[in-house]
Amino acid sequence: MKIEFLRTGGQGPISRRSASIDVSALPDAEAREAEQLVASARFFELPEKLESQPMPDSFTYQITVEQDGDSHTVEAGQSALSGPLHELVNWLMSRAQPGPPR
Repeated sequence: MKIEFLRTGGQGPISRRSASIDVSALPDAEAREAEQLVASARFFELPEKLESQPMPDSFTYQITVEQDGDSHTVEAGQSALSGPLHELVNWLMSRAQPGPPR
């Protein structure tokens, strides 16, 4: 499984964060956690765009997951995050770096 993550919005370029994660390269416990978060969010069943309430200086998240030959991208505004998807975003944010994807 591979996960591409991008957060945009907020105030200024410093708020942009991204991550490119090859889950198979993670330690076993982290890999299992990533797989569980993606499954709990039912990521591949989510629509490509989750509608959210526009808010000044809010963030937008773009997540792409590639798994077993399938790829799915979801874009969500900050106000659209809840439950398991919010947990997945928090996990990704803890691994994200400032700036564009590398």
